[in-house]
Amino acid sequence: MGTRTGKTILVSGNAQLPRATTAYETVRMVTAVLEIDWESEEIVNADFSLYSKVSVEFLRKLTVGYCLKQGIEPLTETVQERFQAFSQGAVIRALQAAYERYRASRVKTLTQQVGTRAT
Repeated sequence: MGTRTGKTILVSGNAQLPRATTAYETVRMVTAVLEIDWESEEIVNADFSLYSKVSVEFLRKLTVGYCLKQGIEPLTETVQERFQAFSQGAVIRALQAAYERYRASRVKTLTQQVGTRAT
């Protein structure tokens, strides 16, 4: 675990569930919401818009504490290996979308900080 600063960022990503599932009939989309410590890049909290509380809690255990400095692939590989549910692919795509949003925000913020220092 890295050094936490208390400054966090909240990002989310969405993905459509498979059509032939009960979950599709109730929620249609999976949303992965990640709270990430800015300095350590560690996921400090996570939530998923899934019908099953057991699934949400299981995914939370897999994601909280994960350091995004490693990229998203090791986390999605763990989800693929251990989360054997019909919504697996949608969860992985939602995590990837949240990660992309996080990286874009981080690059934008760091670029602005460098620009501010240069002036």
